[in-house]
Amino acid sequence: MIGLSRNLKIFSLLLTIYTILFRFFLSDSLTKQHFSDIWLIAVIYSAAIFITAFTLGATEKPRKSRAHLAFMYHFVTYIICNIIALLWHAFKFNSPYEKIHIVLITAAAWGAGLFLHYLLGRNSIKGIRKGEIFD
Repeated sequence: MIGLSRNLKIFSLLLTIYTILFRFFLSDSLTKQHFSDIWLIAVIYSAAIFITAFTLGATEKPRKSRAHLAFMYHFVTYIICNIIALLWHAFKFNSPYEKIHIVLITAAAWGAGLFLHYLLGRNSIKGIRKGEIFD
């Protein structure tokens, strides 16, 4: 985790825990065919990630970095969630209703969104549009 701030390292650790728990409960619900529980699990998981990232990001100390802070959180989230999803399938923890191609399609679509975030973030300095700084 070289180059990551203290808050981003904390976020990475918590995200890893959240994602493993999410994968466990998702696979368990799918195996037991409790399909209505999946929405509740997904909402709790998303809310936990959002609240954690928002809290840690808001308390992030300014630092010299070329990368936009929101992009860094987005990038770390992308890496951790997809690695855990792939490992979940590699170690056969997945439900029979979970297919690897869904993970790959999700990673590709999310990767396209991440690339778009990167491209749009290049027109700003730490999230502030250049026109707002240099009037």
